[in-house]
Amino acid sequence: MEDTKIQTNTHNDEIEAVIEEIAEQNVADHGTLKRSPRRQSAGSVGIRNILIHSTQYDYFVLEEEGRLSSLFSSMYGQLERGDIPRIRRVEDLDAITTSIDDDDVDLLVIFNMPGPDRVMELAASVKSARPDLPVIYVGRDTQGLERAAAKESGRTLDWIFTWSGDGEIFLHITQFLEDQVYSGEARFDHEPRKIMIMNRSPRFYTHLLSQAFEAIREHMELIIREDLSPQQRSNRIRHQPQVVIARTPEEASVLYQRYRDDLLCVLIDTRKGSSEGGFPPPWNAGENTIPIMALTSSFEDEGLAEEMGAAFVREGSPNYNHRLRDFMSERMGPIELVFRDGDGDELHRVGDMRALERSLWALPGDLLPSFTVDIRRWLVSRSEFELGDAFSDVIATGPDPEGLRKGLIAALERNKASLQRGTITRYSRKTYGPHVKFSRIGKGAMGGKAKGLAFMDKIISTYLYPEILPDMNITMPRTIVLCSDIFDAFLDENDLRDEDLYNMSDERIAVRFMESDLPAILLGDLRAFVRETKVPIVVRSSSLLEDALSHPFAGVYSSLLLSNVSWETDMRFKELCNAVKYVYASVFFQKARTYLETTPSTSEDEKMSVIVQELVGLQHGDLFYPTISGVAKSYDYYPSGSCSSRDGVANVALGLGKAVVEGDTSFRFCPIHPKRPKYGTIKELLRQSQTRFYAVDLNTYVNLVQRDEESGLTTLGLEVAEQHGSLEHIASTYSPRNDRLSPGLGDEGSRVIDFAPILKTDTLPLARAVHMMLRLGEISLGTPVEIEFAVNIYHEGEPAAELYLLQVRSMISRDNDIEIDVGEYEDGDLLCRSDSVLGNMVVDDPYDIVYVKPDAFEMSKSIRVADQIRKMNRSLMDQGRPYVLIGPGRWGSTDQWLGIPVAWSDIAGARIIVETPVEERIIDPSQGSHFFHNMISANIGYMTIGKGEANEVGWDWLGGQPAEGESENVKHVRLQEPMEARLDGKRGIGVILKKCRPGREEVTSEVEG
Repeated sequence: MEDTKIQTNTHNDEIEAVIEEIAEQNVADHGTLKRSPRRQSAGSVGIRNILIHSTQYDYFVLEEEGRLSSLFSSMYGQLERGDIPRIRRVEDLDAITTSIDDDDVDLLVIFNMPGPDRVMELAASVKSARPDLPVIYVGRDTQGLERAAAKESGRTLDWIFTWSGDGEIFLHITQFLEDQVYSGEARFDHEPRKIMIMNRSPRFYTHLLSQAFEAIREHMELIIREDLSPQQRSNRIRHQPQVVIARTPEEASVLYQRYRDDLLCVLIDTRKGSSEGGFPPPWNAGENTIPIMALTSSFEDEGLAEEMGAAFVREGSPNYNHRLRDFMSERMGPIELVFRDGDGDELHRVGDMRALERSLWALPGDLLPSFTVDIRRWLVSRSEFELGDAFSDVIATGPDPEGLRKGLIAALERNKASLQRGTITRYSRKTYGPHVKFSRIGKGAMGGKAKGLAFMDKIISTYLYPEILPDMNITMPRTIVLCSDIFDAFLDENDLRDEDLYNMSDERIAVRFMESDLPAILLGDLRAFVRETKVPIVVRSSSLLEDALSHPFAGVYSSLLLSNVSWETDMRFKELCNAVKYVYASVFFQKARTYLETTPSTSEDEKMSVIVQELVGLQHGDLFYPTISGVAKSYDYYPSGSCSSRDGVANVALGLGKAVVEGDTSFRFCPIHPKRPKYGTIKELLRQSQTRFYAVDLNTYVNLVQRDEESGLTTLGLEVAEQHGSLEHIASTYSPRNDRLSPGLGDEGSRVIDFAPILKTDTLPLARAVHMMLRLGEISLGTPVEIEFAVNIYHEGEPAAELYLLQVRSMISRDNDIEIDVGEYEDGDLLCRSDSVLGNMVVDDPYDIVYVKPDAFEMSKSIRVADQIRKMNRSLMDQGRPYVLIGPGRWGSTDQWLGIPVAWSDIAGARIIVETPVEERIIDPSQGSHFFHNMISANIGYMTIGKGEANEVGWDWLGGQPAEGESENVKHVRLQEPMEARLDGKRGIGVILKKCRPGREEVTSEVEG
């Protein structure tokens, strides 16, 4: 299986600290929680620099005859390790000393140098300087050196190996030393299984070492052939069997006690004189249960082997090596698992994990319990330790045969899902299923949005263990990414790279794209996906420029919801294809082209990837929606009460997230202090409480050509959600009799969506989960972040609640490192002042002001006003003139009673946007929208004028200025001199002056450091 590995260059200690903080808080609230073991990365320690001391001729022989460099490259490639050891040769002692002093050596090899005494002196000299440095000898004749080493009381020379001309022994020695010298490091969540060699002769243990590693290599080639996930492949390589060598009975006793539960087999030399001192328990007592292969040279030796219950092979026999490797291969476990009935007839043959799953469904229930031991042994042979442990837990509960079957299959499904976390695999019709969270079609780029999701999926899978929030599972919806090369192929095959597109209306562009054909390489995969997926799906844009740090393009391109529940596969397939084509077409729509004009990018820079994602939600009859949708930011530009900007903010709502991302009514809370009120009074909360919610109507058909891409949505009253049981955890009840709110639905009265049952009583850790995801995202991306999420809450007795992360993007602002001094001014110079500003900037180039005339405006006219502003914005953008925009309520809200319902492209030319109060009601500023994210990333200033402030807006002065342009509700003023705006986003204050002050550059300073 091909895959893409997402590299996470994160601050691990900071992330672990956040995880620990959440875990400790859970312990304080809910008691002691079981901690999952943290996985260590493979190859975290090892031999990186090898120094070989030899003559130039011997090194030439080693390189040419032994093929040393190519062998290392080949082996480390098979092990999927990029850290191939660096090998250097030195010939004199001074060079060795210099290298050792520089601490730049992990292994010293003395190769084929004559003179045992010289070798021992050199080893002793090196050990005196670096006692921890492994020093070994490799040579053709080792007998004299063996005698010299035997006379030592200590171990100056760590190991002696014999050289027979085959360079592979260097690979085996390096691997052996990495496994043994660094065995104290915490490298494994399960200890690898061991092959133990008991032999005192370097000639024989060198040969047995090579045979053991050859058997391991052959076994690994067989078990990594199947279509594995990247994590499975890495796990099997990392946990491949290891070799340990005992040269004395004492060493054998120590190794046996340390590894007795992980020993696969033991290779013992029973030849006369080779086992002086006898064999350690349990072999000399006949108590052994570990398979033994004895190396013999006579009938007497073979008799001794039989007494020990060992298999044996005679030295020098023609099939000596073959017998050794067969013996070890059998001990490592079966490659195929064969199930037979009571008569010995074959029922099923299992060679990979998919075949095991099929067999578990098909095996007769009365025979299944008898196969469990063999199944677990087969799993362990493939390093599937976690699945083997999960199977053991199921078996230990002693369920009935059908309960056993269901338990084993459920454990297998959980294991598959775990192995897919944090990886992006190529979409495969054979392997795609509920366990595959993230896959891709194509070889091109995934786009900014998909990369952000993939990155956070990696973070979640790496750091979040299930016990940290036991009542809430944090995960991602199943996602397929159609990469940018599919987009390129679509445009090329249908001749859509046409200048005429830029002169067409959006409707004509959509029609032309609908009439075009998707690339043939995509169609089969999309049909297979639709055939297997029968829940609503969302088709999202993920362009190369979208969700980039400086210009995120949030909400600029189309996203479409498809009910995807028709029994007709052809209809669902056609809808999906059309949705993909419509998202492609949105690259060329007017809204996208207008936005591009405000960035340094051009349409040629843009390429579109598409995300096809299962919609998060629960089905209620013909309706589908999540319990909660939300947007959260790690930096709050509108902090209130005792909460600070760094505490962040979240906006949440019942139902689909359209209510939040487009600025409709939602509930705000601080993730760190969720119990602190964000609303002044109950009446204020009631005025701003959600009264309707969005859901998918499963009976609708989306006609994209007519641009009614939201026709699949419906809005419903809270009474519908209450009938579904969706308000239980998120609503309170208002009693007008005593003017009180009570969490839950127990009392009679109006339902208020304030999430009090969750936030006030902490029945579900929503606030902690949001806070944790914001902190992880902020640490990982290095900037404040915004996330979109959805939550499914099930009824009592059903699965734990699930929080799905939908998007993550940076909130970066280019001017965050500048200190702004608002300075002094006269009241007569002031156009407006605000104590609630967004942005950190000095603006001194606008001459133009576009404002909604306060005496000619009512909220009922807001849609009409939006059209008037759109025309003025277009004219000013064509002239290249930035302007100040002033008007009532929330800019960009889709609710006409909350503000002017403009799209981002309708006001994209504004440099400063001012929000003025509305007489009829108090409207809370919105941060949960795409509109606001585009404003932040485009570095546009935003000022909110509070009701009753001393200096709202200089309406009289504006009214007295000559009109450059005017409509029924909107006036355009052009000044003779530029205005000056100073927004101090860090302190939350800002002013706009009617003209620039002399010496204004003196009140801006760079932050030191």
